[in-house]
Amino acid sequence: MTQHVPKTNRVTDPHKIFITAVEFLTKVNPVIVDVGAGYLNETRYLLQKGYSVTAIDKNSIPEEFETLNQTKLNYVKCNFSDYDFKLSSIDFLVALHSLFFVLPQDFNLFFSRLLHSLTPGGIFVGDTLGIHDSWQVNGKRPMVFMTKEILTNLIKESGGEFEILQLQEREWDGVQYDEIEKHWHVIEFIVKRK
Repeated sequence: MTQHVPKTNRVTDPHKIFITAVEFLTKVNPVIVDVGAGYLNETRYLLQKGYSVTAIDKNSIPEEFETLNQTKLNYVKCNFSDYDFKLSSIDFLVALHSLFFVLPQDFNLFFSRLLHSLTPGGIFVGDTLGIHDSWQVNGKRPMVFMTKEILTNLIKESGGEFEILQLQEREWDGVQYDEIEKHWHVIEFIVKRK
């Protein structure tokens, strides 16, 4: 079954794994960062729940979002790999459909920086592309592709202070945002810093 995201409406519901991760968010007034926020689907959800969010993206804020209340939004326009992620500073970190754009040679260090930016008890929800994804098969651009085992080892190698709460792999045929058909292979995760 082909899943379709209409080109004219990129504002969608948040990812299911994100909704699951929000259930682990128990701190009052948490520091929340959405890395590679894109169309702000997860940020919008958090703002509607009353949270303050720092959203980082290299593009300007999407038009669809300009109508929402932005008093609790800190929108940072920059390449997220250039953002200064301070050690132990983030309580809830979101990186969905963004991590695979980090250059492969920079990925391990960047991923470790994200993990270590979590406060004790902090939650990191994200995803990477799997090795069966059509962008890997086509090999048109340098991107990060993983297996569950590689991702698990990367988290373990970052120190024993991280617990994998959820790790799942999904594959489906769908379309990318320019409506070109694509085979998606995604590895989603929720990690907690102990």
